[in-house]
Amino acid sequence: MSLIAVVTKEAHAKLETGVGALYKEAEGGKHFVLDVTAAEGLELTNAGTLRTELVGERQKVADATKKLETFKGIEDPAAALEALGKVGELADWDPEKKLEEAKKAYEQQLDAKYESQAKQLGDKHTAEVSAFGERVTSLTSQLSTTLIDAAATAAIVEQKGSVELLKPVVKSMVRGKVTDHGKFIVEVIGDDGLARLTTKPGSTEPMAISELVTELRGTDAFARAFDGSGATGSGARQSASGAGASGASINLTYEQAQDPALYRAAKEQAEKEGKPLGIADPPMAPSVPSQ
Repeated sequence: MSLIAVVTKEAHAKLETGVGALYKEAEGGKHFVLDVTAAEGLELTNAGTLRTELVGERQKVADATKKLETFKGIEDPAAALEALGKVGELADWDPEKKLEEAKKAYEQQLDAKYESQAKQLGDKHTAEVSAFGERVTSLTSQLSTTLIDAAATAAIVEQKGSVELLKPVVKSMVRGKVTDHGKFIVEVIGDDGLARLTTKPGSTEPMAISELVTELRGTDAFARAFDGSGATGSGARQSASGAGASGASINLTYEQAQDPALYRAAKEQAEKEGKPLGIADPPMAPSVPSQ
């Protein structure tokens, strides 16, 4: 006896007990379906649903085949898509816009190129200016030292002073300066660092280095460093003919060595020139006759 795959609820109720147990209630409870276990690829399936799905798939294949006919003869789909993209670009082609874009891109390239060149030239110019400035500073310093040495030496020699002893003192009281007109001058400065004015009555001219040397000659501290100078009173100047450079040494008389400023100047000069500093023995005290 063959069994029916699906029976209604009423028909299932009329089946024998053993046969009815072979069915299971379907969704909704209106039908009972034969309970079959799938084996070897066979199973109980709704053929109507399968036929509907098969018809649908066949229709999809037919539609796809029809669409493929449109691309008949195209061997490289990727190239075809690229060509279609270019066609789209051509459809939107605006000559003026494209020209403006190309012009802008070219200008940007030029800007980047010349900006780099301008930076290189600027850096080179800055380096050259810096090197030139350092060179000018060095030469100015050398010129300042040379002119100050020459002016100090000339002023000291003119008044018969000891160049070795007095030049360090004079140089500490002067400085080189470039005027607004580019002229290099030597000016005398005071303890406040300001340029000193001449002491000549009715004049406001800057003090000359020769006037500074004259001023030093008139002081008790430095008068000993000048030849042929003399004064009376407690501040009397003593002869310094024995002071100065002698061979490979710088010598001071005993009296000159008692002056702190003169002694320091002589010591600095000796150390600078690598010469020994010599000091004469003190004068012998007169003997007192015995009673």
